[in-house]
Amino acid sequence: MAIDPRLLEILVCPDTRRPVAMLDADRLERLNALIAAGGVRYRNGEAVDHAFEAALITDDGATIYEVRQDIPIMLVEKGVPTADLDGLP
Repeated sequence: MAIDPRLLEILVCPDTRRPVAMLDADRLERLNALIAAGGVRYRNGEAVDHAFEAALITDDGATIYEVRQDIPIMLVEKGVPTADLDGLP
């Protein structure tokens, strides 16, 4: 996973404008386990049907955004709210 550090400095949540940071490996592993168990939904209600290669999380820990092939998917409807995810943030 290699997001340019300069890009990471300016990325913010498209909804709240809160800064984001890389989701650490332990939490990414827990997130992917929850995805595999069918317990993760995007903000738009759609079930997440694939493991995340990497992810960004808002500084308040409220929302996770997927990073696919080093490209952050920063769409409000594709954010994953963490409120219902046991063990995350």
